[in-house]
Amino acid sequence: MHPITKIIIPSLALLLTACGGGGSSSTNSAPTLKGSFKNGPIVGLHYKTASSEGVSNALGEFEYKAGETVTFSLGGNILGSTKGANQITVFDFFKLTPPTQQMDFNKLMNNSGLPSTFDRVINISSLFVVLDKDRNAENGFDFGSLDSTLAKTNLNFKSYYEAFISSRSMKKFVARNNITRISNQTLIEENLRFYGIPSLRSFNSDTKFYVIALKQLYKKLNLTVDASLSSKNNYDTHNDGSIQRIDIIKRNAITGDIETTGRDADNDGIVNNL
Repeated sequence: MHPITKIIIPSLALLLTACGGGGSSSTNSAPTLKGSFKNGPIVGLHYKTASSEGVSNALGEFEYKAGETVTFSLGGNILGSTKGANQITVFDFFKLTPPTQQMDFNKLMNNSGLPSTFDRVINISSLFVVLDKDRNAENGFDFGSLDSTLAKTNLNFKSYYEAFISSRSMKKFVARNNITRISNQTLIEENLRFYGIPSLRSFNSDTKFYVIALKQLYKKLNLTVDASLSSKNNYDTHNDGSIQRIDIIKRNAITGDIETTGRDADNDGIVNNL
């Protein structure tokens, strides 16, 4: 090799090192931060950023660096992305503010158009309930090794929340992983009672999980849906064509359970709780 070449090559190497030419960046040199889901801990959830990739640990923590976007998934199913933060929620995936007024909540729940981002929040939250190892959403969610099991499963989160659990893709996943308890009536009733829902009422095996999911999600986020809407039942107790008694009933927007009742016994505009 020519003597001049021997001098130039080391000099270029030193120059590249000084300029950071080895592929490192200011983002990679930034300190690693840890975040988690506010309604967690959520264990075994896959995450990916520009600088790291892995699954959430036993504390439900994921790693990111300031300014990075974190994408969460289970196997081949991308759940959503959001800016890394100390605490996040599924609502952050869609830049959605959780509805806390019953009128707003009911409008989203009774959406007659295309499936909304609120449907997707419910579907993802329902999936968490279905896949939780100990079937106890109160202590968070543990997916074990399901991230690898779900690798060849394609779930459609862009569906109506009522139809998600009974969708063809979900049924295929359930059959593959032997999660047969979805349609077990006894377990449904036991789980409903566990989560404070006294009876099946109008809820069936498909809708049961979204009720539990919404209750858990709102409870962990310290949110409630204001029962601002109520129903009134008028009674003609004297059978004379006029109203003598009015019963007022307010129901929980999520479960449909009666929360408060009142009665105007003599239709004088004064209501006393029963």
